[in-house]
Amino acid sequence: MPNDQVEIFKPPIPKARRSIRDTNAFEEISPCKTSNSLSMKTETHESRGVLVKEKQIHLTEINNVLDRSIQLIQSQFHNQKSNIWNDISAGIYDVVLFPAKPSIIILFGNETETLNCLAQLLGQVSGKILGSNDYLILTPEDFPNDVGQVIYRLKKPITQKKVIIIQDLLNVNTEALKAFHNFCDREKPLVENAVYIMTVVVDGYKPSQRELEFIEKQIFKRLSNYMDKDILDPLITRLTDGTIVPILPESNKDFQWIWRFLQIFKKYNNKIDASGMISVMLLNDMFIQL
Repeated sequence: MPNDQVEIFKPPIPKARRSIRDTNAFEEISPCKTSNSLSMKTETHESRGVLVKEKQIHLTEINNVLDRSIQLIQSQFHNQKSNIWNDISAGIYDVVLFPAKPSIIILFGNETETLNCLAQLLGQVSGKILGSNDYLILTPEDFPNDVGQVIYRLKKPITQKKVIIIQDLLNVNTEALKAFHNFCDREKPLVENAVYIMTVVVDGYKPSQRELEFIEKQIFKRLSNYMDKDILDPLITRLTDGTIVPILPESNKDFQWIWRFLQIFKKYNNKIDASGMISVMLLNDMFIQL
C-alpha cells in the first residue's frame, strides 16, 4: 500500500442535486460594498459587468455545442425514448455550471454493445466540453480489490482526463466500489470538475418503473450481502445522485456510424480552441462529413 494512501472519509449524505440548462445559472457577482469614491465603485461595477457578460457568452457557446452534439448522437439512436437526451445533456452541462460538483450519468439496459457505444460517444462529447479532449474507460477487470489502491491509482488520471467511463458497474468488485463513496460525493469530492458515465447491465426493467428506484434496488441486491448498511446506503445515494436513463438495444448497422463519429471527433482534436471548445462551425462541418 503506498505511503500516501488517501484516508477514506464519510461526509454527510449530500442533498438532491440540481440539473439545470440555464446559461444565467451561475453565482452572481455582488457589487462593491465599500469604497472611498463613487468613481472607484462605478469602475469596479463596470468591470465586473464585463466579466458577467463574457461568462454568459462562454456558457451560451458551450450550451450550443453540447446541444448540437447531443442532437447528432440522438439522430442515430433510433430506439431510445425522446426524453432521455435532455436529461443526459443536463447532466453534462451541470458540471460546467457547478465545476466543484461531479456529474454522474448511469446508462442501464440489457444490451452491452449499445450501452458501451453510447457511453463512449457521451465520453467524447464530455471531454470536449470540459477541455480535456479525452476520457478514461475502465472495465471490472481494471479495478484492484482494495479501496485505497483504487483511489491512489485513479485520482490522478481522473483529474487529468475529467471524464471516466465505468463499464458494467455491478460487476466491479465490492472493495473497489467503495471508492466511489469518495469520488461521487457531490459535496466534498476527491476530484472536482469530473463526469462519471457508468453502464449497468441488467434485465427486468419495465417502462412503468421509476428509473431511480429500479437502479437503487439493483445496487442494493448486488451489494447488501457484502457491505454494512451504514456504508451501503450512502454509497447508493452517491452513485444515483445524477442522471439515470434506460437504454434500449440498437441494430448493428447503427454502430458503423458511431465509430465514424468517433473517428471524425478525433480528427478535429487539433482544431479545438485554447479553452478546449469545439466551435459550432466545426461541428457543422462534422455533420457534412457524416
